[in-house]
Amino acid sequence: MRFLIFKITLLLFCHVAIMQADDTLLNRNRSLRVNLILRGDAHACSVSVHSVCSYPHGGSGMLSGFNSNQGEYRITLLTKKTHQMAYQDGFSSLFDEWATSDFEGKSPIDFQQVIVMPMPLQAVELIVDKRNREGAYIQILKQDIVPDDVPEFVSPFRGEVKKLAGDGSAGEKVDVLVVAEGYTEAQKAKFEADAKRFANYFLLSSPYAQHAGSIAIRSVFHPSKQSGCIH
Repeated sequence: MRFLIFKITLLLFCHVAIMQADDTLLNRNRSLRVNLILRGDAHACSVSVHSVCSYPHGGSGMLSGFNSNQGEYRITLLTKKTHQMAYQDGFSSLFDEWATSDFEGKSPIDFQQVIVMPMPLQAVELIVDKRNREGAYIQILKQDIVPDDVPEFVSPFRGEVKKLAGDGSAGEKVDVLVVAEGYTEAQKAKFEADAKRFANYFLLSSPYAQHAGSIAIRSVFHPSKQSGCIH
């Protein structure tokens, strides 16, 4: 059986940011992207910073908000000089779903977690905490970040983006992105048909149907080397 996976990014979602009132610590017109790697099992988890980069824009509504205390993990930026909190955000990862799942042939693999936040204006300590069984946060990573040393983001590929439904900017809509996985170049037309079918089904399903005017759906195609998903 051929399995198709739609990787869906809902920018509505469980990425709830908190900001300090002091904007002198952050440049909201630039974004810092932190690429984390999570690895482990149901009993232990390690996290490391794979890379950091910057965007020359501020992003959408996720760059302001309040501390909801949600998510299995928490990421914090503390200024190096004064240890003042510049940013804090809770997040969850597919790693935890995989780590607690039991299936044949399971072996440790790396999960990438991308966190986007406003660019700090001075050197900071990046701290990642994970909740324990009692709900308390335990620090699992601390690393320095110097804004002047952060390189610009370079896309690893140029994907063809197509609008499937809705209009509007990322800051005005809930963005759904359908990403090709397991489609070769020869299967491009099939992906486009599958993506359109998914978009139509998605917008006819409750509760999304009631909010269709607030949703924008796009697809991005980049060919895979093999047909079908590996994992």
